[in-house]
Amino acid sequence: MFRTVITAFKIFELVSGSSEAVFNLIGTSRGLTIPTHMSRELLIDPRSRSTRVYSSYPTNPRDGVRLLNVVTADGAFVSLPLTQQCEPLRESDVRAYMSITPGSSFSAYFGNAMLLPPSGDHSTFRLMAGSVDPGAHCDGGTIGYANMPGDAISFNVQASLVAATGRTLEDSEATTQTQSQRTQFGIRTDIESSIIPFELYTRFVDELLAVAGVPDQDALTDLDWSTFIDRLPSIQYTVYRSDDSSEVVARILLEPREFIEFLPMGPKARLLPSVHGNQCSLGLNALKYIGLFLDYHNSRIGFCEPL
Repeated sequence: MFRTVITAFKIFELVSGSSEAVFNLIGTSRGLTIPTHMSRELLIDPRSRSTRVYSSYPTNPRDGVRLLNVVTADGAFVSLPLTQQCEPLRESDVRAYMSITPGSSFSAYFGNAMLLPPSGDHSTFRLMAGSVDPGAHCDGGTIGYANMPGDAISFNVQASLVAATGRTLEDSEATTQTQSQRTQFGIRTDIESSIIPFELYTRFVDELLAVAGVPDQDALTDLDWSTFIDRLPSIQYTVYRSDDSSEVVARILLEPREFIEFLPMGPKARLLPSVHGNQCSLGLNALKYIGLFLDYHNSRIGFCEPL
């Protein structure tokens, strides 16, 4: 169950140069893609500032600026001028990338954007851009804002384990840490799993083994996780206003059934440790429970419980 302590969009007919759009995002094995007039995939990229497209994409005949024609939810086109941080791709590249970070062409053109998860009325993730009223898409109209410094989608988080009702976390010889140090998190739309601090990931694995009553992870494959999944700890992401503030703007609590998937080859916890320089991030498995508002003009990011 998703909980926070804080948070019908009319689709307009669009023409080139419009600053309002709603996009239905298509989920693929490589991430969330945005429809275009081209046959190749165009993935949204929340990490790189550079938009990477093919040299064959059309240009404006008057000023020679390359255009990225993207398709809205109602089948209209928006011609996005790629005037900032655009890198050309070879025609042999199998996919292109549209940056949605601060400082990108997308952010300059639209000014704000909101990423909403699938719901009863919408079967896909949606990306709304330009003139978005975030409160209209949040439970109770409430939304909590954190600073989004620099040119990255980044926010300050403390991740922690929360014991199941009626339980305490098991003692562990490996580590007793149940919450991480505060650190900067990003978002990932190309992987299901969230990336959490290494020490917290290790503690979760210790808890999983203790609850399952097995000595190592290899022994988990033959177990019926449904018999003990409700005794596993939840993952909580506490979002702060900024890295030097103690003000909490959102708490995102995911229970085990919301980040553990029962796949044909067996159960899988959608968690990864932050190693080898991988930034801690919320993956698609967490993003499907929250609404995110990117306020580029004011350098902030909003979190809410979506309708």
